[in-house]
Amino acid sequence: MKIKPLNLKKVSYFYLELVQNLLILFIFFGIVGFLNDKFLLLFTSYNTIHELFQANRAFQILFDIQFIGELIFFIALYRNVFPLQGGLKMTLKKISDQFLKILLIAAVIFFILPFLYLFMF
Repeated sequence: MKIKPLNLKKVSYFYLELVQNLLILFIFFGIVGFLNDKFLLLFTSYNTIHELFQANRAFQILFDIQFIGELIFFIALYRNVFPLQGGLKMTLKKISDQFLKILLIAAVIFFILPFLYLFMF
């Protein structure tokens, strides 16, 4: 049995793709998180998100659920949009349209839960 030599070109593309996706993930969560915090503070009487967390423990749980919704949305973008752009040849299969709709609906529901809770109570 012959051992194949390691293709360094594929390894360097892997690390380049990893850094690119982590950068996109940090920017995405940073922008969405900042806007989310500002909207929640706009509709409440609190000055900071930390005061909101201290006043109501349910918001911490809802923010965790909201984070899961953002992550689902990012994974859907990663699998369906990002492989089509850029110079790297990515071999990811696209998510089917029906499953993509289910994922996006779940992501939107998870994302708006804190706002619904805020307006209900």
